[in-house]
Amino acid sequence: MKKALWGFLAVLGSLVYGDPFATDNLFGEMESVVVEMPISETSLTEDTAGVSFSPSGSLTSQLFHGVNRDYFKAKNWQDISQRHQSVGELLLDVRTGDDSKAFAALEGVYRADNQLTSGYVRELFVDFHLKRRLYVRAGKQVLQWGRGHFWHPSDLINVEQKDLIERAGAREGTNGLRLHAPFGAKTNFYAFFDNRGGDSLQDLRSSFKAEFILGPVETAFSLWKKSALHPAYAWDASTRLGNWDFTAEAVFLPKNFVKNWEIAPQKQGLDSLYAKASATGAPRVAISAGRSFRFLEVPDRLRLQYEFYYNSLGNHGKDYKSAQIYAYSSPTSINMGTNQDVVLNQGT
Repeated sequence: MKKALWGFLAVLGSLVYGDPFATDNLFGEMESVVVEMPISETSLTEDTAGVSFSPSGSLTSQLFHGVNRDYFKAKNWQDISQRHQSVGELLLDVRTGDDSKAFAALEGVYRADNQLTSGYVRELFVDFHLKRRLYVRAGKQVLQWGRGHFWHPSDLINVEQKDLIERAGAREGTNGLRLHAPFGAKTNFYAFFDNRGGDSLQDLRSSFKAEFILGPVETAFSLWKKSALHPAYAWDASTRLGNWDFTAEAVFLPKNFVKNWEIAPQKQGLDSLYAKASATGAPRVAISAGRSFRFLEVPDRLRLQYEFYYNSLGNHGKDYKSAQIYAYSSPTSINMGTNQDVVLNQGT
């Protein structure tokens, strides 16, 4: 039997149904202190022969404290974790007189716990158009695909999904070619060709979307395809009633696209936890409703958000019946191509 988890915060609520989730995010009591310092509120623009260059950026410092259940048993300060990191983001935007564009999102992260500094290129792409009938974006980019607030089951493109806990910095982009063909103000067609991680056309992933405005409703139908896999079909829609925003999206994943991971103890008597994968098709659905409120004379400062997410694979109740404690370690092996047992945790 799948499990249902309800969670309501003071001004932000959500519903999770049968979704594999990160328990640290949902069951740890976490406080964060965020200090954000915009480097440039208004871009510094230089215009030379129709070319403009606009750099901007931000610096964010985050301090996290987490308390797990062991602290309430022994009241040991070692069970209160902390993490401090600073994230700097630099955005470089170059535009020409014919509305072509080059964009880069650079990010540097310093973590105080391991005293390591990391650098990333989150996005790097160029935009241009063909007589304003076809708009092209080529390079590493984050796509707006899916309408949900917390979950985006129809988004099979972005390499990094949104986290339940908003983090500093930008999301990791996906390398590929995006095409956009508008037909009037109410119809748009999109295509995205994802070539990351492949060296031949056989590895190319293709996505197509048709988007329409029907009265007060904006809706879209999309398809995802890779040469060796059956296609995945998705639908999404959004509308506004009064002060409330409503969104819905659904996807049906083909049976050779996703694995059903069933967690079970290892049968040979070792203190290990295994997950068995089996090929099966899977529908996923997300429905949300939300509205914003004025607070301290600031419009839309607070938001109430309710969201329902259904994952047909889900978690089975028997996954959590074992009282044995397993020491955590990273997975030893994962093979998504065959129905193969995978070591999740190796006990000590």
